[in-house]
Amino acid sequence: LGLAAGTAKSRLGRRAVSFKSPEETYKTVMAGGEARLSMTPREVILQGIVTGFYIGFGGVLCSTVGGSVGARLPAGLQRLLFGAVGFPLSIFLTTIAGGQGFTPNVSVMSTAFLRKGSDDKDRDQRINTMMKNLAYAYLGNTIGLVTIAFLANLASLPAVPASIHIAKHKVFDLNFVEVLVRGVLGGWLIGLAVWTAQSAEEVGSKFVTIWLCISTYVICQYEH
Repeated sequence: LGLAAGTAKSRLGRRAVSFKSPEETYKTVMAGGEARLSMTPREVILQGIVTGFYIGFGGVLCSTVGGSVGARLPAGLQRLLFGAVGFPLSIFLTTIAGGQGFTPNVSVMSTAFLRKGSDDKDRDQRINTMMKNLAYAYLGNTIGLVTIAFLANLASLPAVPASIHIAKHKVFDLNFVEVLVRGVLGGWLIGLAVWTAQSAEEVGSKFVTIWLCISTYVICQYEH
């Protein structure tokens, strides 16, 4: 009975603490960044392509749901629907299924590069590796996204007209400073999504943290 009670108490304790401390999260993110810095170009590009697929799936989903509503709903509700359904899927799939996203990699690899107590002697080599891997991830993401866009057009999905309308707005209605500042804010929240997902121990908790950060960035019309 004593052993059973101790086991039950241990299980309850594990369930009660279902997230890492900030310091533990930092170490986890740093370890992930170190792992990415050690990957080969082939690994980064292939995983980047997979993440490009995930981002494309999220884009098609949010354009199909929120992007197709147009002026039929008040602007705030339309943005809520657009942000709540779609892009959170992209980061969630990347986190759970694995992949290489350019923006998450900026956050994760920068954490490893700027790690506490790091030496300056290998800094030039590390920053060179980081920039190359970011370029490979960007290339892979682009290939994956273009592939999904091609397939969406080939299938005449309802997301296509909405996506074209959104793209025109981004190109013609926003100036450089607006896009830049929105991009900083969007990247900030994407980095927070990755960071908080590493803090969570359970899949459901990871989804909640990712959904909160990514839906906020989309609803507020930040850029990525």
